[in-house]
Amino acid sequence: MASAFYQFLLINKRRFFWIFFAGAFITAYVQVLQNKTLKNDLAPNGVITLEKAFSFAKDTAIVGSWNSTKVEIKDVLRPGRRHQGTRTETAVSNILVDFFFIVFYTLWGIVVILWLQQDPLKKAEKRTGLLVALMIVAGVMDVIENLGMLSVIANYSGGSSNSLLHVIAFVKSLAAWSKFILLGLLLLYILATIVFKKRGLVYLSSFIASRRENLHRYRVIIIGIVVFMLAIWISDQGQDLLVNVNAKEWGVGIFLAMLFMIASLNWYLAKLFFQTSKPTEVFPFVEPPGKPEEKHISRFLGVATIIG
Repeated sequence: MASAFYQFLLINKRRFFWIFFAGAFITAYVQVLQNKTLKNDLAPNGVITLEKAFSFAKDTAIVGSWNSTKVEIKDVLRPGRRHQGTRTETAVSNILVDFFFIVFYTLWGIVVILWLQQDPLKKAEKRTGLLVALMIVAGVMDVIENLGMLSVIANYSGGSSNSLLHVIAFVKSLAAWSKFILLGLLLLYILATIVFKKRGLVYLSSFIASRRENLHRYRVIIIGIVVFMLAIWISDQGQDLLVNVNAKEWGVGIFLAMLFMIASLNWYLAKLFFQTSKPTEVFPFVEPPGKPEEKHISRFLGVATIIG
């Protein structure tokens, strides 16, 4: 069953790589925003300090500092919504988001390991199975750590405790340190595999050389976009431009039409740079022959114009 699941991930590795990466990035970003409000003298690293604290006394001191004052809490998903509450509410929300983060980064790590460990040898299959198992164990340790923190927060009562809570605090921190060590070792192994086994530095060198060539090839368009954006930014005309555009009913339409016209030119003109022969038509409907990745770059320039 597990082997079939791994094969499914491997067949669709590119798609799942970006799906899981995007999920991990978004949930991590939400946690970073929430964690800013949890930092104080007792918890300089916010919820991470609570993760690594071995004693229940330190845990209750941290939770007590979060409970001590009422603060205005912003909803990360809906920034316009605010309410009065304690920082402990933010900590609980942060931990709940972390459960989604665990799922995404564990699956992303499994995809990366399967991708890098593609080898027909039997020994390689065993090594891949061990690495995937360690990745899953790291995720399980993270789940145990989160359950421990939720238990500590739920049972906080201003100083009272029992032996079970001391055990929970210790196990929670042990799971957190185990997770950090496992993820650190897996990261070192993945980096070593990329650099030495997969010749990652050679690939990086050729990638940089290719991008440098493309930057030179499309220099006219890139310089035009950059100069235009810098001029708007330096002169602080963004707000005035929006006011002028909206002064007339047809202003927005004309502005968008001009923007799409420039974007279309950047989309089309970039393709002319890699043609080996002069086009027979001024605006050919059929794309000129060339490398697909170079056509993607020309499309990127057109999209970048709209974004800019």
